[in-house]
Amino acid sequence: MLFLRRPLLAALLTATVAVPALAQSSTCPAPDKPARVALENASFNVGTDGAPAQWVAKEHRVRGHYEFVADDKAPLTAPASARIRQVKPEDFGVLDQTLKVAPCWQGQRARLSGHLRTEDANGVGAGLVMQAVGPDGAIQTWNHMNDARVRGTQGWKRYQIELPIPANAERLRVGVMLEEQGTLWADDLALEIVTAAP
Repeated sequence: MLFLRRPLLAALLTATVAVPALAQSSTCPAPDKPARVALENASFNVGTDGAPAQWVAKEHRVRGHYEFVADDKAPLTAPASARIRQVKPEDFGVLDQTLKVAPCWQGQRARLSGHLRTEDANGVGAGLVMQAVGPDGAIQTWNHMNDARVRGTQGWKRYQIELPIPANAERLRVGVMLEEQGTLWADDLALEIVTAAP
C-alpha cells in the first residue's frame, strides 16, 4: 500500500501553487569542492503567522490538519527550529522552498542535509525531501528519504540525501516532510551542489 502511494505523493507535491523561484545562478561547483547554496531563512525565524518565514507549508488534501510553526522552545540552534505536527488525520505535511536551477547545476547532484528530531512519528515517518522539476512542471527526479525515514521518538540527528539534477531541470524543491501522525522538528538545513562522478 505504501509503495502504491509514492507516485501519487510525488504527483500531489507537483500540483501545489507556484512559488517564485530564488535566483542562484552564480553558485557553481568545482570538481573538488561542492558549492554551498544559501537557503532562505535556514535558521527558521518566525514569520507573521507563526510559521517559519520563506518556507511554504503544504498538505495532502485539506489545510489545517498539520500545524507548521517556528518553535523556539528547544531548537538545535537559535533562534528556532521548524515544527510540523499532525493535529487531524491526513497523509502528509511539508515545509519547502523552491530554487531556480542554475545552468551549471544541470547534470550535477544536489545534496540536502539537516538535523531532524521526532516524537510519536509512528506512521510512515519523517524525512528530508528534494524534487527536480522540469520545464513542463513535472517532477523529473525525487528523493523523499523513503528507505531511511525517521520513525518513533528520536533525538536530534543529522541526515543527508542526494538527488541527480537532470540536464533540463528548471527548479529544485527542498524541504522536510512528516507523513501521517506525530511531530517533526527540523533545523540547520543546508544545500550543496556536487559535481557528478564522470
